[in-house]
Amino acid sequence: MLHRSGMRKTRWFLLKVVVVAAFVALLLRLFAMQVTHGTMYRAKIERERIDHFPLTAPRGQILDRTGTLLARNVRVFNLIYLPVEGRNRAAETARLLAPILGKQPNEVLQTMDVGEEPKLPFTLPRRLAFDLNPKQTSWLLENQDKLPGLRIIVESKREYPQKRVAAHILGYLNSIPPEEWDAYRQKGYSLDAQVGVYGLEKQYESFLKGRDGALLIESNGNPGGGFSVRETASIPGHNLIVSLDLKLQSAVEKALREQVQRINSDPKKKKVSHAAAVAIQPQTGDVLAIASYPGFDPNIWVGGISPSDYRNFQPAQQNWALQVPIPPGSTVKPLTLLMALEKGIVSSYQSLFDQGRLQIGWETNGDPHYFYCWDHSGHGDVDARKALAVSCNVYMYQLSLWLGNYSPGKDATRWLQNELPMAIQYFRDTHRKFGLGVPTGVDLGEEVKGRFQTTGQLADLPFAAIGQNQAYTAMQLAQYVGTLATGGKRMEPHVVKEIRAVDGKLVKRNDPKVLNEVSIRSDWLQTIREGMRDAVNKPYGTAYSTFLGTPYTAAGKTGTAETGRGEDNALFVGYAPFENPQIAIAVIVPEGGHGSDSSVPIARKIFDAFFSEGKNR
Repeated sequence: MLHRSGMRKTRWFLLKVVVVAAFVALLLRLFAMQVTHGTMYRAKIERERIDHFPLTAPRGQILDRTGTLLARNVRVFNLIYLPVEGRNRAAETARLLAPILGKQPNEVLQTMDVGEEPKLPFTLPRRLAFDLNPKQTSWLLENQDKLPGLRIIVESKREYPQKRVAAHILGYLNSIPPEEWDAYRQKGYSLDAQVGVYGLEKQYESFLKGRDGALLIESNGNPGGGFSVRETASIPGHNLIVSLDLKLQSAVEKALREQVQRINSDPKKKKVSHAAAVAIQPQTGDVLAIASYPGFDPNIWVGGISPSDYRNFQPAQQNWALQVPIPPGSTVKPLTLLMALEKGIVSSYQSLFDQGRLQIGWETNGDPHYFYCWDHSGHGDVDARKALAVSCNVYMYQLSLWLGNYSPGKDATRWLQNELPMAIQYFRDTHRKFGLGVPTGVDLGEEVKGRFQTTGQLADLPFAAIGQNQAYTAMQLAQYVGTLATGGKRMEPHVVKEIRAVDGKLVKRNDPKVLNEVSIRSDWLQTIREGMRDAVNKPYGTAYSTFLGTPYTAAGKTGTAETGRGEDNALFVGYAPFENPQIAIAVIVPEGGHGSDSSVPIARKIFDAFFSEGKNR
């Protein structure tokens, strides 16, 4: 009996301990909820009885280097509907509002979303109309007492005052792509937000987007209902100050458009559909102009693009200066000469005889296989400078064979397996040092890196020497010729110079950045520069006739790359002034014919515009 009595006492004691422990734990939990975490829980309750309706903040503006507006915001009046204030009279409101909005009452009622199974909570406003015109706004203000739940809110919409100018650089806005909803939601975006999807608008979205304001619809917590509405102000995004010069940008686009029209007016020539040009400041990397033909008006995307506008936009969808690489043709001959000078296989004053063709390999029937100069009659004796000036193919063919250590008596199999790959790699490496075949680093996010194709055959060498088996963009070619202009400094191109808050405070500055330096012996560099100068200023130069009479001295290199489709690609790269380069350019006219005929006239207009408008640069 005593044993059983003791067990009961023990169990009773343990039960009391458990009860007391549970009570203490409950007290501690209540203490934590009310004291330690009380603020957090009160905030949670507060959030749960307040609905947020975002009011879009104005995006930052985009201005050119002189302060001219390229992208801005204009104030617009938008119409929203608050069911909590007017759902009991929704049908009557829809009937009165429909003719003002140009809709049927049932369409308006559907957008108001006040049925038995609404898509959104009644505490969330519905957007009914965007960008009300003055007549609509006036009517709504005059009749607001008859329209419970309707409110006019002030927001902004994007506007590009220069229309088509610099469109491929500025980009445009559009709705968030469905596959990116989660990512944008995590950043605080509403799913109906407009975001940058191209150009600077996309690349600098995080800076341009402001902090949205909101309508706060707050429940008073009473069982019978009751709400209050208040507004929090938005904060505008940061402004971008870009390196573009609006006048030069306009001149470049005009030059492209006029040249394409001139080519297409010739019934004997194939129609040209695209063209592109880039102008940079070689010492800093400032992008002065990027133009791609055809252009478009980014305003067509504001508020949603129509099917007809989208059809018209499609030919201009790609930026041909950044996204479409084409064979560079003879514009890369200065690098072929540099490689030969580096290897010591030719000197600056050594002459080679061009008879219009050079035997390279053999036909399958045993006959000699010839590679021809563009001038089949030949250029006679040419040294390094004249080879660039007259764009002598035979000279470059011979350099390429020497670079590959090729001779007809060598074991062909061993040479193809060992020495040819080494020579081609030397071409690749040299081109990359100058920005060809690698990203330039331009802050637009749309560029491709180009390509260098080979077949593993002897023809790879002469084709590489004259730019036939590579493909580069206009931006890469501009960076390359800019690197020659600076004596070997490859600068990172940038469009945005500064980012400033709405109050003018500096947020970020893109200072000049050297990506790499190419070591070039001064006498070699001088030889190349003088050859490019002679191409523009000597009577036998391929660009001489177009540049005759300029008040400045330019240097450049024409390029004509075969396409196999009837018309060649026309190119030009160059810089000016020769003595102190301030601008470096690249021009491409795909299937435009000869570079001297199609690209050089555009280049002349770009240089003319730069020096006439920028005398005080």
